[in-house]
Amino acid sequence: MKASHIRSFLFFWFPVIAYCVIIFIGSAMEHPLPETQIPQLDKFLHTVEYGGLCFLLMRALKGSYAGMPRRTMVMIAVSCTVLYGASDEIHQLFVPGRVCTIIDVFFDSLGALIVGLIKK
Repeated sequence: MKASHIRSFLFFWFPVIAYCVIIFIGSAMEHPLPETQIPQLDKFLHTVEYGGLCFLLMRALKGSYAGMPRRTMVMIAVSCTVLYGASDEIHQLFVPGRVCTIIDVFFDSLGALIVGLIKK
């Protein structure tokens, strides 16, 4: 593998991988957030968290496949983000004190869609 390919991978894809690992670690924690009185804060955080993942995926796809049509790039990034969100919820089935909810997947998907529609 050429050094330029390694640099390109590290620049574009390492942030995606690192972000996914951070999400996984957070999901493996029984109580990742302190108790709060802010209503629906967790839904907002899901939207932002997975919007960030979609952003990083779009950045990586654009950097690695410059000729890819924007629509294709958005569909791939949003689909991968939604699938990772769903897999993260399934992962939480096996974590004591955590639950798997379709509502969280909805907010993960919402974040991905928002970023997919506004990112150029």
